Amino acid sequence: LLFLHEPTFYVALILVFPNYVFEFFKWKLSLKTCGVHSTSRQSIQSFFAGIITGMLTPNMQGNFIGRIYYFDRKHQIPLISLTLIGNLAALLVTLVFGVIALYFLGNQSEIHLSPVWITAILSSIVLILTVYFHFEKLAFDRKKWRWFERVSYLMEQHSTFRPLTILWSTCRYLIFTFQFTLLLHACGLPFSLEIFLSVSSIYFITTMIPSLLLGKFGVREGVSLTVLSDFSHLGGSILTASLLVWLINLALPTLIGLIICKKR
Repeated sequence: LLFLHEPTFYVALILVFPNYVFEFFKWKLSLKTCGVHSTSRQSIQSFFAGIITGMLTPNMQGNFIGRIYYFDRKHQIPLISLTLIGNLAALLVTLVFGVIALYFLGNQSEIHLSPVWITAILSSIVLILTVYFHFEKLAFDRKKWRWFERVSYLMEQHSTFRPLTILWSTCRYLIFTFQFTLLLHACGLPFSLEIFLSVSSIYFITTMIPSLLLGKFGVREGVSLTVLSDFSHLGGSILTASLLVWLINLALPTLIGLIICKKR
């Protein structure tokens, strides 16, 4: 518990608030884009319900399940679609920053990507960018896919939705990456740009690994030990920092959600 004596631990703890504020901005933007008029209580409860269901679904992708529970049926399909687009934005940001981090780490990193993997990752980023920014231009039979036609109309009418979603996703990514870096420092690792880039590569690799429940619990810890193998003598500190990230960024908000959400 020596990290309790480090100021960086408390800074990381405070960053939980802006971390979720930016995610909440994305949710409010989705509600506005769909033309949903919600009370503050309704939007907050639905947001935390999404955190709960995200924790119980693979790769945290089920956040839309809890969110749509609070709204009329006519709004549910558009809200699901926009939430998934928001998740896609977060994935895109993680991939881009992860590739940049691995590039700058170079031979210093324990993770070496083969040319095949690099090609596959870059192709995936291009594909995600294409789908993300040209969603409404995909060739579907719109008479059979009425939900697609409606979502496409929303995208065309709200041109700022995707740029703002990318912006909020980027802000949130930088915050929780810096937060992990601070927690590693609080647990005994040096505070440096190299550690920050290593954290970016940890999130990148963790995103690539499938998980079932509990927000990648156990996966991030194993990846962290591999990427930060130069500090293998501080393995306990690395595991502690990774566990703290899970506790304050996922377990704590989920507990808050269980308290404030409706129970019917």
